[in-house]
Amino acid sequence: MDQNQRRKINKNPFILDSKEPTLNYQDFINQEVRYSSLKLLFPEKVDELFKQAENDFCYVLYFLNLIRLLDNYDNLLIYLTICYNSL
Repeated sequence: MDQNQRRKINKNPFILDSKEPTLNYQDFINQEVRYSSLKLLFPEKVDELFKQAENDFCYVLYFLNLIRLLDNYDNLLIYLTICYNSL
């Protein structure tokens, strides 16, 4: 079922089709040159920045999985309203 078909029946059009991560966040960034090179350039700041990025990544991954589970727009809107009101 594509996104337009899902919209027509009031289903969330978002389809998360990527695989679950196989590495933890730190292992992933340590094997990527684009990130490991930052350790050489900014050794005093990189640990703090990577920790913040890991927290952000976990939040986004959690939210994407939540969207996938809340397949109905109404359920998603109810959940987001509850979250927003609890801030």
